[in-house]
Amino acid sequence: MSRLTLLLLLTVGMSSSLVGSFPDEAQFRDTAAGSVALFELAKQLQCPHTTVPMPCPNQTQSGPAFAMHIPKTGGRTMTEMAQRISGQSLCEWAPLRGRKNHNPPPGIDLKKDYGNRTLFTEVVRERRRALQREPCFSTFEIGWEVVVDGFGPEVPPLLFTMLRHPVSWAISAVMHDKEHGRNDGIDDMYQRGCLEFEKPCAHEPFSKDYIKGSYARLVDGDWVYGGESLEIAKQHLRAVTFGITEYFLASECLWRYQFGRPVEHNMCDCHAVAAALERSGKDKGAQEGQVHKGSMQRSNVTISQDAMLALQKLESGTAGMVYAYALELFFERIAVAEEATGMTFICEPREGPRTTIQSRVEWYAEQRGDAG
Repeated sequence: MSRLTLLLLLTVGMSSSLVGSFPDEAQFRDTAAGSVALFELAKQLQCPHTTVPMPCPNQTQSGPAFAMHIPKTGGRTMTEMAQRISGQSLCEWAPLRGRKNHNPPPGIDLKKDYGNRTLFTEVVRERRRALQREPCFSTFEIGWEVVVDGFGPEVPPLLFTMLRHPVSWAISAVMHDKEHGRNDGIDDMYQRGCLEFEKPCAHEPFSKDYIKGSYARLVDGDWVYGGESLEIAKQHLRAVTFGITEYFLASECLWRYQFGRPVEHNMCDCHAVAAALERSGKDKGAQEGQVHKGSMQRSNVTISQDAMLALQKLESGTAGMVYAYALELFFERIAVAEEATGMTFICEPREGPRTTIQSRVEWYAEQRGDAG
């Protein structure tokens, strides 16, 4: 993606500034009782000394922590990070891959039911009163329906999630499915119509949705195009704790700030991280310490020009618009945390300081090799 494309995405369908109030000023409103309760909790937890929408749950641990795992975003690492930062114990009933000596609800077979979103929502709904009495941490590969139908208005969660660049996400999702024998790679999925919005997709069962998979879980139910779901997704992002896979370490440091955990200089100041990595002789490309390892693993995949053009369309469509909005809001939150801690979470280019949100996005594009 060119620098110009990304900057255009930041302006399409977006107000001149993200700074402002929480969801009640949006053109489209999520009025579900569970969502409204989460919005009200976010307002109560609004970080002091800033107007950037940004909950800081360190003010009161008033709800159960929940990690909404969007597949192929570094979700398992995110889950461990979110639980550690939330300070809550894992719910004894919560299903979790690889977990030993746990007590799943009666009738749940983890090998068979782990991906059953309806069943997990019912499990959470049945435990609302218990979660009110004793909040605990849980996680699942699920969407916003768990807020509306699971936790509901009685017990809105402190919600964590992670977003990833849509092209990187789509490539990772296709290759994940390939490893499980569901396709023969990106060109195969392009020829089957699975990378183009207007074409029917002939994919195997259990394959991911490469068009909507990186963003559709941000709303309850089916995604409605034309603005409604996009605006509701923005509402939801303003009210939750989210990170960006391409800036994984910076995301952790931001979350630490929001939850009042120690923000350690040797881990969170990118200049200190870069110096330590340089002393150790590690890859200069990792010096900023920002990128989740999994997000770079498949960067050398070879694909046809037609498939590449289809992937580029994802960037200029809804997936790109959701990501661009999230990225700018993320940078605004980073700026708040940097000012409060006196650290630099994301290093600026060596050729000179850049201080604006726009310049950070330009720098992000340059680091991906897309400038020009």
